[in-house]
Amino acid sequence: MKIILLISALLFISCDVENKFEKTLDGFVGKDYNSIIDYWGHPTDSYELPNGNEVLYYLRIKDLTSPFPDYFDEDGNEIPSSCRIYFEVGKDLIIIKYTYDGTYCWED
Repeated sequence: MKIILLISALLFISCDVENKFEKTLDGFVGKDYNSIIDYWGHPTDSYELPNGNEVLYYLRIKDLTSPFPDYFDEDGNEIPSSCRIYFEVGKDLIIIKYTYDGTYCWED
């Protein structure tokens, strides 16, 4: 029974962390793209879409110390945890939308 409670608590905490991250990202939609640069600094990369909009790309990488062998490569090196975040910016420099994926997508 204690294990079920512990697992439930961990799942709840994990969902809350992701929700905070999404709330942060949601806060940029509709704002000038400089708000992202002020918050996270210059993007890792940017590129233009065929429709003329621009995508700002951020890559966050963090090495995690883990007791689980699945988080190490075949040479025993830690596999970094990462998050890729993309913001689409309109021609008027307003953020239209975002997407993200990875294992390190949360607020520090």
